[in-house]
Amino acid sequence: MPHSSDRQNVRRPLARFISWWRTRSELADLECCGSAEVDRIAGDLGISASELRTLASYGPNAAELLNRRMAALRIDADRVGTLDPFTLRDLQRLCTTCRSRKQCARDLADPSRDRAENGQDWQDYCPNAATLNMLVALESYRAETSQADRVAS
Repeated sequence: MPHSSDRQNVRRPLARFISWWRTRSELADLECCGSAEVDRIAGDLGISASELRTLASYGPNAAELLNRRMAALRIDADRVGTLDPFTLRDLQRLCTTCRSRKQCARDLADPSRDRAENGQDWQDYCPNAATLNMLVALESYRAETSQADRVAS
């Protein structure tokens, strides 16, 4: 009878293959478009065609860490996307291409690691720190203003 570690070792390559296949599929979908269409899509997103291709190479769940970080900060990503889609896209773009993704994933998996022993935290490595902090402040201000309006009524 195979041990669970044996099953995990079999699943890892399969998971990697599936991830690779999905990424190739995303790129293939993009490459099926003509260069004018890719340029138009990139222009709509406010990025270059080469940057669009780079982002597509990361696959559809590349900004999942951003979703998790926003949830941890109690930022409603859907609301940000509705009110300011360009800000959300920029957050996603920076998260997708971030060089600290492994550290971020470790920090999010273990909140006690979010503030390292040396005093550094996610804000020291996250390229989205300033924007996320601004969104937290705006949400806090909105909540306080809303509460003050209710009290005044």
